[in-house]
Order: sequence, then structure tokens, then C-alpha cells
Amino acid sequence: MLNIRVLLVENCPSLSHRSTLTFQVGVRDDEVLVFRLVANTAKGRFSDDWMAWPDVAQLLQAEEALTCSTLQPLFAGKSINTGGFMLAVLRHLGLVQAGAEGSRAYVVADAAAFLARCGELVASNVSLGLEARPGSGKGRRKAIAMATIDGAALDL
Repeated sequence: MLNIRVLLVENCPSLSHRSTLTFQVGVRDDEVLVFRLVANTAKGRFSDDWMAWPDVAQLLQAEEALTCSTLQPLFAGKSINTGGFMLAVLRHLGLVQAGAEGSRAYVVADAAAFLARCGELVASNVSLGLEARPGSGKGRRKAIAMATIDGAALDL
């Protein structure tokens, strides 16, 4: 099993805006970016399994109109909510954007800014820990201290 270093922990609204999701972005030892859900303010269940960016990108490119079920193949046998929640995370990160007006579908967005941001975090050696959550203070202060020590000016 590969180790994962958590680079980023943030909150975002679900697609319905009825709950707030907490997610992590990390990097594995093999330098592959990964995502996972860690909390939901509502009762909706979800899988906290990590999903790899190359797998996500492949699914996103295969579909013209992205919906809650687009990512479900990554979570076979897991909660049906997970695909929709992860779509909300991808929207928050700028990796997908709303499709045609009046449609519930999303379209792929340019990943360059997100990948550049993650590249900066990887290079800074930020490691928030698997239990890090936004607002807890501990993980964020640690990330800011590490970024300052490494001399990198990062938008955390």
C-alpha cells in the first residue's frame, strides 16, 4: 500500500447546497494525486476511499455531460451519494463547471490551475496528516509554517 501525504483540506457545498462537504487532496508515494471525502454536515453517507486523479480524469474525458453517476464506477458497491459529492468537490476545485443553463450536467474544465497549485504544494513538502480538517487550526498552522520555512508563497 502506498503512503499518502495530505496537501490540502477544504470545505465545499454539496451540489444541492443542503450540506457542506469536507475533502482532502493528497499525493501518493508514486506522485499520483488523490482525493477523498472526510465529512458531510448532513446525514448523507459516502465512501471515504481515495480516488486517483488519472482515474477521475479518464472518466471525465469519456463523458460529454457529467452527472452524479459519472464517478460512480470508482465507488462500485459503495454509497450512491459518493459520486455526486465528489462531483461537488471537483466543481469547487475548478475541475468541472456548470453545463448548459437549465441542465443538471457539468462539463470538464481546464485542470491546469489546479495541477499547478498541487505541484506547488507537493514541492513545498506540506503534510497535513490524514486526520486534518479545515478550521481545526492545527493542520492549517502546520501547513503555513512549513510553507514559510520552505520559503514558498503558497495560497493555502
